[in-house]
Amino acid sequence: MIESTARLFGPIRQIAYIVDDVDASMQAWHRQMGVAPFVVIRRCNPFADMTYRGKPCAGVEMSIALSMIGPVQLEFIQQHCRTPSIYREALARNHTGLHHYAFYNKDFDSLYRHALANGMEAVVTSGPPGMLGMAYVESPTIPGLICELVRSNDLTEGMFDRIASHCAAWDGGHWLLEADLNFLFGQT
Repeated sequence: MIESTARLFGPIRQIAYIVDDVDASMQAWHRQMGVAPFVVIRRCNPFADMTYRGKPCAGVEMSIALSMIGPVQLEFIQQHCRTPSIYREALARNHTGLHHYAFYNKDFDSLYRHALANGMEAVVTSGPPGMLGMAYVESPTIPGLICELVRSNDLTEGMFDRIASHCAAWDGGHWLLEADLNFLFGQT
């Protein structure tokens, strides 16, 4: 019997959308769904040592917006450049909307190996050789299923917690915080 991949992955920590316009997406989710506050990081490249479909990939410039819906993080991703990427791939198929689910796991290496051994395919990896910190894996048999696997450690949990804390402390006032990657990394 195959051990349940869903159980191994753990709970969904983030749901991410590919969008054409990060500002319009934040506005729509705020107005229609009441989601707030958002932290937006514009024109950043958050990946180190990234590969896309097995080839080195650098310079993916994007804007990201982050908020919380209960315990689940909501992310909007808008890619600004033409660099080939998993995001550009979705846009080439005229796909905006739900893109991936993220899972954090302390035993990232075992989880990544398990996902590959059970038929998932690596699309993106990020992190120094021998120490991956993140990977996107997709299912060839479940249409549209992309999972972001994240190494759970002090850095990644701190990034998640900074967004969660910011959202939990929101007083109902201004609902948009313009930030940079230093905010995520706890350097501001």
